Amino acid sequence: MFFSYLFPLLLSFLVTLSLIYLLRPLATKLKLVDIPDHRKNHIGAVPLVGGLSVYGGVVVVCLLFIPLDLYSLVWLLASFIVVAMGVIDDAITLSSHLRLLIQFIIAIVICFGSGLSFENIGSWIGTGDIHLGGFSYIVTLFCIVGSINAFNMMDGIDGLAGAMASISLAGFSLLFLLNGDVYGYLLATVFIASVIPYLYSNLKKSPKKGKIFMGDAGSMLIGLTVAWLALYGTQTESASFKPITVLWLIAIPVMDMVAVMLSRIRRGDSLFKPDKEHLHHILMSKGFSPRKSLFLISLSSFLFALLGVFGHLLLIPDVVMLGGFIFLLSLYLYLMKGKFYTYTTESYHG
Repeated sequence: MFFSYLFPLLLSFLVTLSLIYLLRPLATKLKLVDIPDHRKNHIGAVPLVGGLSVYGGVVVVCLLFIPLDLYSLVWLLASFIVVAMGVIDDAITLSSHLRLLIQFIIAIVICFGSGLSFENIGSWIGTGDIHLGGFSYIVTLFCIVGSINAFNMMDGIDGLAGAMASISLAGFSLLFLLNGDVYGYLLATVFIASVIPYLYSNLKKSPKKGKIFMGDAGSMLIGLTVAWLALYGTQTESASFKPITVLWLIAIPVMDMVAVMLSRIRRGDSLFKPDKEHLHHILMSKGFSPRKSLFLISLSSFLFALLGVFGHLLLIPDVVMLGGFIFLLSLYLYLMKGKFYTYTTESYHG
C-alpha cells in the first residue's frame, strides 16, 4: 500500500515546488509581500506565497486521487474559503472581527455540510462516553475557529508553522493508516509532502536566496485541515482515534493559544491584539536563537504527539490521558504567568 501512495506524495511535492517558483516573482504584483517594520525584523520584502503553493499541491492530488464524496467536497469548499480569505488578508489586511466572522462561517459550512460534530468526546471522567447532543455543534464551531487561530498564532518564526503542521499531521496519518482509513491517511500525508518544499524555501536567509513566508493563507489552512481531520477521525462510524488523542497531537499550539489569550484577558487587552508572549518569543528573550527555538518547540511537540499516539495504541483510559494533558497545560500556564519570563506588551504579529 505504501508504494501505491508514493506517486500522489511525489506529485504534491512537485506541484508545490513548481508553484513556489512560479508565484514568487509575482508576489509584488499581487501585493503578497511581507515588508519589514518596527515589529518585523526579517531581511527584505518576503513573498507570502507559501500557503497558496501548499494549497495548490494538496488540491491537485485531492482532485486526482481522492474520491469526491461528501467529506472531501466539504474540505475542498472550506479550504478554498479560508485560503481566499487568507490571501486577501495578506494583501490588504482584513479587520480581526471580519476574519473571525468568516472563520465561523467556514466552521458552519464544515459542521452542517458534513453532518459531523464533536458529539462523542470520549470517557473523560471514566464513567463511559460523554455525548454532547445538540450542544456539540456549538463546541465544534469554537474548536474549528480555535484551531485556525492557534496555528495562525504559531507562525512567528521561520519553519515553525510548517514544523507544527508536519508533526500533527504525521500523527494523524499514522493513526488513519492503522485504522485503514485511506482518505484521512492520504490527506494528511499529501499535506506533509506539500509542506516540505515550503520549509526548504522558508528556512533560507533572504528573499534573494528564495525565502518565502506562508502567510495567513497557509497558517489558517493548516489550522482548518487539522480541525477537519480531528473531526473526521473521531466522529465518523469507523473512527480512527479518540478526541483526547487530538489534544496531544496539537498540544503546543493549543497551550500557546490558551496562555496568550489568558494573558491578554488579564491585561484587559483585546484577544486579537498582537504581542510578544508566544512561546517562540519567550525562548528568544531567554537567549535562544530562532533556529534553536524552532528545534526546542518542535521537539516538545513531537514528544507530546508521540505520547498521544502511544496512549491510543496502549489503550490508556481517556481520563488518564486527559489528566496528563491538564497537568501539562497547568504547568505551562504557571510558567508563562511570570515565573519563566517577564511580560512584555511590545506589539508583534504572530
